[in-house]
Amino acid sequence: KRDYALALEYHLKCEEIQRTVLGTTHPHYAETLNTIAVVYSQQGDYANALQYHQKCEEIRRRVLGSTHPDYALTLSNIAKVYKHQGNYAKALEYHQKCEEVRKTVLGTTHPDYASTLNNIANTYSDQGNYAKALEYHQKCEEIQRKVLGSTHPHYATTLHNLAMCFFKIGKISLSFILSSKSFQIIRSLFSQKHSTFQKLYAFLLQNFSHLLFRMPFDIYSASNSNPSISADNDSYSTFVKLSEENRNKRKFAEAIQVLNSCKELISLQHPKGHPLLGEILL
Repeated sequence: KRDYALALEYHLKCEEIQRTVLGTTHPHYAETLNTIAVVYSQQGDYANALQYHQKCEEIRRRVLGSTHPDYALTLSNIAKVYKHQGNYAKALEYHQKCEEVRKTVLGTTHPDYASTLNNIANTYSDQGNYAKALEYHQKCEEIQRKVLGSTHPHYATTLHNLAMCFFKIGKISLSFILSSKSFQIIRSLFSQKHSTFQKLYAFLLQNFSHLLFRMPFDIYSASNSNPSISADNDSYSTFVKLSEENRNKRKFAEAIQVLNSCKELISLQHPKGHPLLGEILL
């Protein structure tokens, strides 16, 4: 079990020593401030987390410059704290600043740049701007597919994020295909007890239950609206078979059973009353 209180106690002691010995403009001191901020964030104390990240940002900007990768990382950390606080406008602002720095320093094919695009997309999604979210997730998907490959866990996560966006705008069939592809990658990399496996499996079940309610499906539209989907893909073939078998049926009982399995799986990972449980509605 992680003892964040004890970790914070020792990090604060370290900060005091470094401030005295190294001074408040040393990169190691800035890194300690960053670590303290992360621990506060893990405790859910976002006010203090933001305060320490901002101190770190000020030092790194003065000492390392505003085009250093570590400075970009600090901008990203600040954005994530704003996101946790529900301040999506500020979160987007700092993610965009980070994107600008990383594009200049790392280039547009670097995995960290792709990660920033993913963060921007997620923030747009939090704001309900799914069109912009899809735009940035698709940019991220293209970079990761070329640089990391189509079997990397980060690529699987991006496919899942795309699936979530399509789900939100009602394109359930396309969402199912993408979430199936994502799940296949994760299944090959992690055990069934892994939290990532269970999270994606739960979402796949949710998608499946909605599909059963929405027969018949538009297969052609789903397969041609995203270039990363191919007709010979296992998930696509499974989807076609499912559609053919249920084209003129509404298997309400089966859908409800699948959805209940989904809820049960998520409830193992999250406490009662968690927002995820509330979102799984037909």
